[in-house]
Amino acid sequence: MKDAKNRLRRSLLSVAAGLTYHSGLLRGLRSAANRWESPVPPNGAMRIPQLRRRKGGNVQVLVYHRVTPKADEYLPSLSVEAFSRQMRYLAQNCRVLPLTEAVRTIECGSVPDNAVALTFDDGYRDNFDHAFPILRDLHLPATIFLSTSVIGTDDILWHDRVFRAFNRTRAARHRGFDLSSNDEKNAAQAAVLTTLKKLETTERLERIAELIEELEVVEPEQNHRVMLDWGEVRQMARSGITFGSHTVTHPVLSRIPIELARYEITESKRVIETELQCEIDTFAYPNGRSEDYTESTKQALKDAGFTCAVTTRFGTNNAHAKPAWDPFELRRGGPDDASTALFAAKLSLYKMTT
Repeated sequence: MKDAKNRLRRSLLSVAAGLTYHSGLLRGLRSAANRWESPVPPNGAMRIPQLRRRKGGNVQVLVYHRVTPKADEYLPSLSVEAFSRQMRYLAQNCRVLPLTEAVRTIECGSVPDNAVALTFDDGYRDNFDHAFPILRDLHLPATIFLSTSVIGTDDILWHDRVFRAFNRTRAARHRGFDLSSNDEKNAAQAAVLTTLKKLETTERLERIAELIEELEVVEPEQNHRVMLDWGEVRQMARSGITFGSHTVTHPVLSRIPIELARYEITESKRVIETELQCEIDTFAYPNGRSEDYTESTKQALKDAGFTCAVTTRFGTNNAHAKPAWDPFELRRGGPDDASTALFAAKLSLYKMTT
């Protein structure tokens, strides 16, 4: 019953978005989003939106991870076709800015209408194979945040090992979850990830090794490279793609000692700068929720020479936000819908949030 209701809801949303998209109403919605805003309700509480005149422009920072020809075997991704349609829409209707330039426009009070910045987390090889050609052909800037320990290797990040373990499990159950049901398998996976994110690095890796045994995982005979290598990174950099740090091993920074957090921050920056022979000054917090970084984390970023950092907290970015806008807590998100009409409609609606 719940799945049927969700399908009906998605169908109705698609029809409404399609009517908006094809009727010309979307242009008016985009214009309104540049002039009006609706504060995000505290604690996500539902209420009728309270619109007010916007003070200054705002920047939407969109976050992507993987772009693949078809559904990935263990990690969700956006299809090449859907990504291409989204990028064409942005190229035709938005002002896509490099992340550092977007931050400068906020600081200077000169944000253009429909301002967007594109970002990718982790450093997946398909960013080079599939996303980069589209961005290059459309002359769209983007920033890719690298977790340096896996770049140029056949290894994958710790959370990807969890995704792969659940995808390849031979176990029928795991801690009360029926793994023959996709819904329960996803719920089990989410519960495991929630627990692992709270652990210190060594304990987390030990727990993942135990999980792989418990799930009776059949490891592939030969891994194919999932992450970028440095040659691909340098090729994209020569074509205008910029790179930032996403730590060395992708820990939740608030869960590790500050000395180790400083190492994760400074060492990843050092490695990227050595490989690219240029300074980098942008950072993405692993996981990126408000509880995943601290004031000490932010100070460590400033001490290392970073000028801004992105989160995964919902909302947009403008100098008149309350509480005060902070370049080390840039909000990110964005619709991931395959439907261009839904993507476009949600993008404008999200732009109204502060």
